[in-house]
Amino acid sequence: HGVLDAAKTDELSEGLPTIYQKLREAGVWTATAGKDDLTLLGALRGQPCRRSAGGGEKCGDRRTRQLGFEDSARCYGKEFVRIARAPLDPYMEELEKRGWLKQLRQEAMTLCVDVEGIEGRGYVCPNVTRIPQDEFIDDWIARRAAELVRRAPTDKPLFLQVNYAGPHTPMIITRGMRASLARNFSWPLARNSRSLDPSIQQLMRSTYAAGIQNIDRLSHGILEAVWERGRWNNSLVCILSDHGEMLGDFWDLSPDYEPLGKSCPWQAAISVPLACMGPGVPRGRTVDDPVSVLDLAGTVLDWQGAAAPAGMDAVSLRGLLQGGAPDGRPAVSTLLIPNHRFSTAQKRFGDGRIYKLICCIGACPLGRLLRSAAERGGGPPQEGWVRKLFDLSSDPGETHDVLAGHPEVAAELAAAFGPPLP
Repeated sequence: HGVLDAAKTDELSEGLPTIYQKLREAGVWTATAGKDDLTLLGALRGQPCRRSAGGGEKCGDRRTRQLGFEDSARCYGKEFVRIARAPLDPYMEELEKRGWLKQLRQEAMTLCVDVEGIEGRGYVCPNVTRIPQDEFIDDWIARRAAELVRRAPTDKPLFLQVNYAGPHTPMIITRGMRASLARNFSWPLARNSRSLDPSIQQLMRSTYAAGIQNIDRLSHGILEAVWERGRWNNSLVCILSDHGEMLGDFWDLSPDYEPLGKSCPWQAAISVPLACMGPGVPRGRTVDDPVSVLDLAGTVLDWQGAAAPAGMDAVSLRGLLQGGAPDGRPAVSTLLIPNHRFSTAQKRFGDGRIYKLICCIGACPLGRLLRSAAERGGGPPQEGWVRKLFDLSSDPGETHDVLAGHPEVAAELAAAFGPPLP
């Protein structure tokens, strides 16, 4: 599509349609709300959106139409507030109108604290924001998503994508979100993390949990709007995430990288729940086999009767969702950014065990955040590929590399990787 990296500054290629364009061509009303991370709203990162001279266009309209959406309420993430001297998106515009933008910008730089031994910023945030709950970013996203549902044409099928931004750094939450957590609850500590202060772990994990809990509460309002639309029994609803969060897993085993955030090949970062309900989806069924969230693209196109773009690798999960068996394809997760490249593939094999292959450039990293000491020492190597194989059925913590004992398993999983991975 012409989008070459995470900067999202490139224009989309007209010759490569998006799934949203294909849905629109099939007569589906397409809408998106929140931080979709597909393209920038404007031409430049950190710059206010330009509007039409007559004021008819809202922020990001042109790029939203390019993607294939009929209606939208798109915004950036929480981290953009720190650089926002002027509103950069519709969410910040509302904050400025209500007098909260300057406050939130200051809080983004002061509510989180520095802790000795932790270099990543924005994870340890003991203080809460003063902005009202209804102006918290996820509350704004959910409110706008419900509005998109209510104003969508009733004579067309609807596709809505909602992209929450709250459980990201800076991990700032509201007073109400903090109060909603069970008092004196002890959260599970990170794996292999004895050298990371348990009280800091509790704070990071409780803050993250508050963000997830808030999303759960807000999603009810969106589902109510879908119910009011009158097609509840003909609606497929899926809840998932594009990544997990390390929150300190492998802290004791990671001398080079700080295991915080999402950009690493371990299960805490790449393995997320996928929960769906809809026509023909058995109630209460759970499937432990790994699948790829990329296949939701094929699933949505299949469910709406839309043609898939040429060359798309995603397949439909409709059969699996409606009670069928997994197709046995490995679930692949890949990150390709400068100085940090890896890919993983995992599947259940005939013996019933789930194996996972990790392939990394130079060294299999434990995170993207390179520790300053490691950086001064030149850091891990950046040439050559390293492979590790784990039996997730018996070793969910990924601590024992079994590659030497199962080369045929590794070879089968490696076949799922495309170039430039070996």
